[in-house]
Amino acid sequence: MNNQLPKTLPSFIWHFLKPYKFVAGVFVSLAVFAGFWGPCNSLIIKHILNLLPQVQDGNTSLLIFPGIALVVNFIIFDNITWRSIGYIGYKYRPIIKNKIISETLYHVFSSSQSFFQDNLSGRISNQITTLADAIELILHTISADCIRSGALLVVACTAAYSVHPVFFYTLLVWFIVFFSFSLAMSRRLLHLASNHAASESLLSGQLVDSISNHNNVRVFATKQFEVSRMHQFFLKCQKTFRAKEGFATIMYGVQGFMIAVMMSVVIYFLVQLYSRGEVTVGDFALILGVSMELGHLMWFTMSRVDELNQAIGKCNQSLHALMVNPEIIDKKSAHELIIQKGQITFDKVKFQYKTA
Repeated sequence: MNNQLPKTLPSFIWHFLKPYKFVAGVFVSLAVFAGFWGPCNSLIIKHILNLLPQVQDGNTSLLIFPGIALVVNFIIFDNITWRSIGYIGYKYRPIIKNKIISETLYHVFSSSQSFFQDNLSGRISNQITTLADAIELILHTISADCIRSGALLVVACTAAYSVHPVFFYTLLVWFIVFFSFSLAMSRRLLHLASNHAASESLLSGQLVDSISNHNNVRVFATKQFEVSRMHQFFLKCQKTFRAKEGFATIMYGVQGFMIAVMMSVVIYFLVQLYSRGEVTVGDFALILGVSMELGHLMWFTMSRVDELNQAIGKCNQSLHALMVNPEIIDKKSAHELIIQKGQITFDKVKFQYKTA
């Protein structure tokens, strides 16, 4: 097993994902198909509404094909795609996660003695599991939702343009503004999430270390001191959590207002164009459907982006703490050590405390 792991997050993820490139391609394709469900539903409903005047004459056979298409759309683009994504998840998630923990643990065991002296064992353990959990979240849950939203955006804008260019430009401009605002806010949220992740990791390490030394705590009757000592770490974790969640609450509120503005503009143009006979009842339903679907899914996706930022913050925090080069490394020309005689010789040995 190679104990030299990449230190940057993209390279680190690719190191473990590379053996499963084909599976990853299938996963991405399924996530794209999942994004077709909402717009396709709206397109079929548009067709049904436009056929209703003809059905009033008793020709209900016209609705058979659209009705079947509605059911097939649900089966293919919603049920089968998500069940397949779930299958890939349960089959490969534990494999990749275990590989991350195993190879990272091997890398940690190759670290210098000073690494273990300078870091609590509980903190090291927490960093390894946090890294694996965060990458698992990024690869399976967050990536699927973000890919699905991208596919929905393309199909929704295409459908909107087919009705009238004004709806296409409305949705496109709104998306650019919404995404730009959310991305800018997420950068600040990433910093706050990193601070919270660091405080959680520190708290976890202190808890494990305190419990590991329970014998000393009990022998010297210092349990009250230990609990009081932990209070500073509780307060720091609480402070960073409130800062992160308070900022996120404000951001979500502004995003909700932006969705309301987009819907108001869309409804205004729909009413104006319908009054002039430029859009049909089916077009009305189509634009309302894709606009609501797009607004809801983009808001949900940006919350996923926030989770992505938090996961990236945790990963970077863990990588920074774990991917430390050992102080003593073998030369490239070093030979395997073969002990032929039991003898210990001290040559040019010195001792000193590490300077601050």
